[in-house]
Amino acid sequence: MEILIGILIQALTFVIFLGILVFVHELGHFVVAKLMNIYVFEFMLGFPPKIFRIKRKETEYGIGMIPLGGYVKMAGQEDFPGHEEDESQKPDINVPEDRKFNSKKIWQRMAVIVAGPFTNLVFGALVFILLFVVGHQVDLGVEKNFIGFVREDSPAQKAGIKVGDRISSVNGAKTETFSDIRWNILSHVNEEIEIGVERDKEFLLLRAVPEKPGGKEMGGVGIGPFHFVEIKRVDEGSPAEKAGAYAGDIIFKVNNEYAQYFDVYEKIGQSGKKGISLVVLRDGMEKTLRMIPEEVGNLDGVLIRSDNVIIVSDDKKANKAFKTGDKILSFGGVEVSEKENAVNLINFFEGDEAEIVLLRKEKTGFIKMETREIRVVAEVSRKGLVGISYSTATTLEKYPLPKAISKGLELSASTLKMVVGGIVLLFKGKVGTDQMAGPVGIFKMTSMAASQGFSSLLRFLGLLSMALAFFNILPLPVLDGGHVFLLLIEKIKGSPIKEKYIIAWQKVGIVLIISLLLFVTFNDVRWRIF
Repeated sequence: MEILIGILIQALTFVIFLGILVFVHELGHFVVAKLMNIYVFEFMLGFPPKIFRIKRKETEYGIGMIPLGGYVKMAGQEDFPGHEEDESQKPDINVPEDRKFNSKKIWQRMAVIVAGPFTNLVFGALVFILLFVVGHQVDLGVEKNFIGFVREDSPAQKAGIKVGDRISSVNGAKTETFSDIRWNILSHVNEEIEIGVERDKEFLLLRAVPEKPGGKEMGGVGIGPFHFVEIKRVDEGSPAEKAGAYAGDIIFKVNNEYAQYFDVYEKIGQSGKKGISLVVLRDGMEKTLRMIPEEVGNLDGVLIRSDNVIIVSDDKKANKAFKTGDKILSFGGVEVSEKENAVNLINFFEGDEAEIVLLRKEKTGFIKMETREIRVVAEVSRKGLVGISYSTATTLEKYPLPKAISKGLELSASTLKMVVGGIVLLFKGKVGTDQMAGPVGIFKMTSMAASQGFSSLLRFLGLLSMALAFFNILPLPVLDGGHVFLLLIEKIKGSPIKEKYIIAWQKVGIVLIISLLLFVTFNDVRWRIF
């Protein structure tokens, strides 16, 4: 039942997202049509059958049951996506000739058509401005361009790039965020590039040949961002407190080795009772904290939350019998509860092995879940702890309105450049079609953005609005750009295009759009699900 409710919430979020973007798009067409004194029969969100309708003056406003788009029906248009339901709704009935769409000047008709994509563009920019007004958290490593991952035998490794390096330029172009790095690298697939790297206060110029990305691999040169660790809490009387650690310190080295969110715990734990040093950033200054960890019981590769739920943090070291989400019912024959946490039992467990009873929920069908008990025998080792809790370090980007407007417009420009550039790279063959996101991919990304909070949802909404604006203006049949293309031909030839040619153009467009949707959906299912 929980799974079903989760799917319904995700679907509802997706429909609301799509509805907002379609409403904004059609509102652009509608407003400019009214400004041009064009008679508008309907303003529709979704497609028939209609579940809501209300008429105000000459226009009927409604919501359709099929939430896959919308339309504005104007008198004098050649193509109508809606369906006439009575005589009063048929086109051109009792409508003065000067109020018909096809009687207007070419520039007026073009203004009505272009208004949809333009409104999406403006809306995307406003969303990005709002994002910087309300503030959003940005991964510190992504923002600062530090490298946290170098794939083995990748172009980056061959070029000499190392974990902890900071990339400041690609082919002379300054890179301010990790998105800048990826974009500049993908623009030069199969071409030698020069990467500016800062390492231990030195500046290096390294050369690499980016690869074409494929499948789930993000591509480029085989690098990923560094995930800094921010101390959230320091336990009273702990080794960390005695060493002078404070909440807010950013850990980036353990025993002089770079350490990220996913391996700080392991690096500290491996020390046992040996002394360790943490290099932290505090107020922009580096500080080295030295301490001797306290030894506690541990299940290698497994983290245990305060509610006794297991998180598999290291697949290679964890007992294969464990799965993330397992809940510990008993440990070493002792029943656990909210008061008797499994971690405490591990700390006082004196044997080498312990029998653990787990409660596991498993999917047994498309929706059906089964809950059962699992018995696991696991080794208990000793591990060092210093008394801190931490999370991935982030930085808050929140500004007064004037600065937020500037930052929002900058993000709008870079987003549009990324969308347009992505299509160019696709046609050049520098990225594969598997990098395209269709309905399934957008649905999954919308759900992911929603799960990460309001600011992530805002950012993704702005991105989709920008993408919709660009794709809609492409000169393809059915799309707004296709209508603009026909108007340009009409302008050049000096006379209206015959209706039969317009109908043929629309039919070609429908075939192209359906084919494209089927293609990207197949890619989504292939790469994002399997």
